[in-house]
Amino acid sequence: MNRTDSRIGVRAAVVVGLVLTLAGSPAGAVEYTFTRIADTSSFKNFGSSPVANINAGGTVAFYAGLLDGRYGIYTGAGGPITTLAETGTPQFSALGGGPTLNTAGEAGFSGGLWSVHGLYLSSGGTITTLLDNSGSYDLFSRARINDAGQVGFRGNYGGTPGIFRYDGATVKTVASQGSAGFASFSGGIDMNGAGMIAFKPFLSTGDGATIGIYIGDGTVTTRVAADNGPFKTFGGSAINDSDQVLFRGDKDDGRVGTYLFDGADIIPIVETGSTFVDVGGTPSLNNLGGCAFTATLAGGQQGLFTGPDPLADKVILTGEKLFGASVVSLVIERDAINDGGQIAFYAKLSNGTEGLYRADPVPEPATLGLLVMGGAAAACGRRLRRRARKG
Repeated sequence: MNRTDSRIGVRAAVVVGLVLTLAGSPAGAVEYTFTRIADTSSFKNFGSSPVANINAGGTVAFYAGLLDGRYGIYTGAGGPITTLAETGTPQFSALGGGPTLNTAGEAGFSGGLWSVHGLYLSSGGTITTLLDNSGSYDLFSRARINDAGQVGFRGNYGGTPGIFRYDGATVKTVASQGSAGFASFSGGIDMNGAGMIAFKPFLSTGDGATIGIYIGDGTVTTRVAADNGPFKTFGGSAINDSDQVLFRGDKDDGRVGTYLFDGADIIPIVETGSTFVDVGGTPSLNNLGGCAFTATLAGGQQGLFTGPDPLADKVILTGEKLFGASVVSLVIERDAINDGGQIAFYAKLSNGTEGLYRADPVPEPATLGLLVMGGAAAACGRRLRRRARKG
């Protein structure tokens, strides 16, 4: 069912070499071209929480509503849109949002047909049911796929909520309600190439913590942070292949920021203060230590950034032009940035258009080579290296 849909693609995926020129850009600033992946000229909307997840090759997976009222899961890279699954078909009456895509182009997602719901894999034009509620598993959501073909998800096993990983022949329980002080689970998950999953549980651990960020693979479980100081609550989190975790945190002292757990310490990448007054709910982290996040500047502009410098690390700001209109708002997801520094994002524009776009660092990812390490793909890494020198 993985077909190229010219009905959507002809209008939705026009590639325009729209270059954002940073006049007077500081040394080290990266310039970007922007590619339109899909917009509301062909889709009705992109759901209540727009998601654009990118793979290593720059292809973006997304969930969208069609003009006829149906919904679907699609991929695009700036050309024709490919349909992976749609409602109103013999296979699906409902689909979970937020599909993810691995390097091979395989997508993991949840969905169902009336009383039957499950976890599915789209690969090479074929949809395979991995698990469904005819067995012990139920309430599938938040699917993530890696290059090994493992699919992580939130769900229930025998009525007990948990975090699980489908490994092909087996399903591994990463965390479950009632074990290790986990009372229940909230929000999305992320998974790296080795099957380590980042998740957010509500806690009953006896140490004053009620919610936290954890990582686990079914054998080892590690607490990244909890709300028993200095944090009081958390947004989304992302994990890379080095088991580094990037997350949004709200501190007891009122500061909000994007923080990186490096396996030992929690390092602030950006915090509210004189430059930034708010930070977006879910950041993204790649395997080179590069990050992407949304934040609001003291002047009121929201922006997409790759590090703490509002000029050198800026990708795009509200008020700037994107395909002929001004940007009004921006949203990213956990898998927004790949190792080439390409960033997938949602934007609402001043002419009413809503769309999914990809920011491509200049030079193009294929020619970045070692230059990547000095640009968008390693801005968070630059922040860490500066911190290490100061220490």
